[in-house]
Amino acid sequence: MFVKHGFFKASLASLCLMAAPGAALAVPTTYLVEEEIGLGGLIGFIETDGTLGTLNQANIIKWSLEMIDGANSVLLLGDGFVNDNSGFFASPTGLSATADELRFDFDNTDSLLVFHLGEDAFETTNAICYAATGCAGPKTIGLFFDLPDGAVRSVSRSGNAVIATSALSAVPLPAGAVLLLTALGGIALVRRA
Repeated sequence: MFVKHGFFKASLASLCLMAAPGAALAVPTTYLVEEEIGLGGLIGFIETDGTLGTLNQANIIKWSLEMIDGANSVLLLGDGFVNDNSGFFASPTGLSATADELRFDFDNTDSLLVFHLGEDAFETTNAICYAATGCAGPKTIGLFFDLPDGAVRSVSRSGNAVIATSALSAVPLPAGAVLLLTALGGIALVRRA
């Protein structure tokens, strides 16, 4: 009777594991940023807490973004780095994530995402601004540099545009690996009983 009962528990647990693949906890996701803007651009990464769908300020957990204007560069490091030197602001709308992409809605007039050197966005001219309105103009990604010429580099965007792609795109497990993991889970449950 014990063997049948243990086998039943293991089988039930295996079915539950297979039936609920989305029930796993969110794992931080790193998105790579690479934008050509004028003679320079923007390169680096933004890390989220793994939330999919609409993101807010709490969902961005780390970033390393280098602004390049062709001759000069400014590195913004945030939250989690020993030498973090920047902050950010994200409106509660406009930013969203899928497993493969980080998107910004340039058509939503309430959308705003700003990464800035220093603690206060209003105390620096070194900033990256994704905005539907304002910053470097309507529907733009703007790079603001603290240079003698007051350099602003920008590029126009529209719609719900991809601003970064996942560093590790989701790769489905082969059927054999899923079967192996299910069997190991079942064996572990049987040994516990």
